[in-house]
Amino acid sequence: MRVVKAWLQFTLAAVGLLLVVLAIVAAVLLGSVALIFDSWTPGPRPSDAAMIENFRHKRETFETLVRMIREDRGLKRIDVDWTDPADPSTIGVSAERIALYRQLCREAGAARGFYQFDTVVVFVGYAAGMVVHGSSKSYVHGRGKYDYDEVDGDLDAAAGKERKFYGWRRIDEHWSIELTIN
Repeated sequence: MRVVKAWLQFTLAAVGLLLVVLAIVAAVLLGSVALIFDSWTPGPRPSDAAMIENFRHKRETFETLVRMIREDRGLKRIDVDWTDPADPSTIGVSAERIALYRQLCREAGAARGFYQFDTVVVFVGYAAGMVVHGSSKSYVHGRGKYDYDEVDGDLDAAAGKERKFYGWRRIDEHWSIELTIN
């Protein structure tokens, strides 16, 4: 009888431990899935008017960022938690400068940072979804050789219900906003 009682206690303890481990694994998996699917149901894109108004109020911050980016030519991309190159110190950009970039981008209304090409700097004001299905709305300094179609008027209205759309709207001599839907 003692052996059966000991065996039963051991079995119940093992089952309890297994259930706790399974609950932890399920919580981690469900949390990961929730994060992925949350990006599929983002908040609404900002309107052109809201972005233009923000740009007017934060223009000096955007101009400061452009000057900094032009100084750090090897820095191609900064986002919330990653950069290109992955180790900016290899091109002489300190961790403190990266932190300053992120702070200024948040202040400017481009919390997802920027990416730069030869003649263009794109500040990501809004991004939702994934590479294969998503949209972004950005502030752009300069123009490249592969420009999207210029839109005379509201970008969201021009996009309508299109599943794919690439357009930009000039807001200043050197600045525009762009909408990408893919």
